[in-house]
Amino acid sequence: MLGNSVEHLRQNRLKIITFNYDRSLEHYLYRSFAAVADEEERRVLPDYIGNLGFVHVHGILSRLDWQQGGGRGYGQVQKGEDILAASQSMLLTHQTPQIGYAGVPVAQLIAEARRVIILGFGFDDRNMDKIGLPKSVDSGQSQYAASAMGIKAQRIAQLRSRFQMDTYEDIDKVFDEVIENWNPI
Repeated sequence: MLGNSVEHLRQNRLKIITFNYDRSLEHYLYRSFAAVADEEERRVLPDYIGNLGFVHVHGILSRLDWQQGGGRGYGQVQKGEDILAASQSMLLTHQTPQIGYAGVPVAQLIAEARRVIILGFGFDDRNMDKIGLPKSVDSGQSQYAASAMGIKAQRIAQLRSRFQMDTYEDIDKVFDEVIENWNPI
């Protein structure tokens, strides 16, 4: 999905919608690609990762030190003012404004996506409404796959019917399915 080079990363149209406040995935991607990038690629890497389209539904603890505008390094000890700033950037469910990326609402990002991969999401109806997961999906338009660890069989059956998606108890199997069996984009 992301490719295996910084150039593939630059060309990617991936959007990541997360309910997490932390910056773990951004940090992981930066470190992983920086490890294989040459000096010029490392210089532009923050822009490329920034263009992936992270949407933190309930806010984010802070920007990372390498991100545009600067911020706090990953894992750095926090001072009192850092903790206060982080608490002010987190949003409760009723405080969350219209969310999106580059002016495009999340619901539209999902509706226009050709592939939707859902990981670590409990499929609570309120959260599905929050991000605009459709009530049903035309299976010819999008491909859906999801991890379903801990979700009851009856709910999985509802989700499979609603989204015509494959669900997997093991997250690795989600990626195996995507890589091996999905139609090329």
